[in-house]
Amino acid sequence: MKKAMLFIGNGFDRALGYATGYDNFYQNSSQLKKYASTGNKLCNHILKNFNGVLWSDLENGLYQYSLNLTKQFGEGNKTIADKFQKEFQELRNALFHYLTQESGNPVPAANSVSGLLQEWKRVDLQCLSFNYTSLILTYLNGNSQRYCLNQNDSINTDYMIYCHGSLYDTQKGNNTSDDIILGIDDSQKVEQLHDFLYKSHQKVIYNNYDLVQNIKAKDIFIIYGCSMGDSDKFYFEQIFNANFENKQYLIYGFGGQSISSLQSIIHNFVGNLNEFKSKNKFDFIDCKDPQIHQKTKYIIDVILQ
Repeated sequence: MKKAMLFIGNGFDRALGYATGYDNFYQNSSQLKKYASTGNKLCNHILKNFNGVLWSDLENGLYQYSLNLTKQFGEGNKTIADKFQKEFQELRNALFHYLTQESGNPVPAANSVSGLLQEWKRVDLQCLSFNYTSLILTYLNGNSQRYCLNQNDSINTDYMIYCHGSLYDTQKGNNTSDDIILGIDDSQKVEQLHDFLYKSHQKVIYNNYDLVQNIKAKDIFIIYGCSMGDSDKFYFEQIFNANFENKQYLIYGFGGQSISSLQSIIHNFVGNLNEFKSKNKFDFIDCKDPQIHQKTKYIIDVILQ
């Protein structure tokens, strides 16, 4: 059977009906507002300068905030850097608290997204989640509670990888805010005293070398709910490797503008999208299309022939 990797972004949780977007966090987090009102300039800046609905907007905002601090106070200002790091930790605490609370609401009944997941699971599937919630794990397990778990109840990474950490540990219960990764990609250069922002400098969740080898071994890439922003550029550079041939890509976007944006990003990764498409199979599906399930089923049927 052909091997597939499913990449899940926050669009998956939102499609299930959860208010887990950056805009929801900004609007609804009482802890974020509390920190902002008690002297946290980073949280206050976010509240006053909110722009966008994607988590990549928040992460790019952190990058710009770091650059602005360096420009304003000069490079190597330890007092400012220490304060920034403390405020950043409080921001992460607020995020962890909000998402834990929101994702603790009852799991919605079966819907179009869970139906898609049943189609995707017809191939030999490994999932990589950019989300912190355990919602995808719940749906992947379905009625077979051992699907993604080892005998000791730990998550089997042959089936499920949380590349940014998670709110919940299947063995220990709730994690802490230190168990989630929030920040910027190594390509977004900031001064050395701000290197706590780099995702690669935070808790190691999964070995990137192993991840790259996993990606290379896959025949099919399914991407749902991902903006493919700069903060996760590393992962998508591996997926859209200009040297790949005979790979199959099934990519979901929310509306025509979203799909056009994703195509432009892929074009930048591979150098020439048309040439890349001539060597690989592409299907772009609009999440707004009422035929989304039927189209997905048809594509999976063809793959399995």
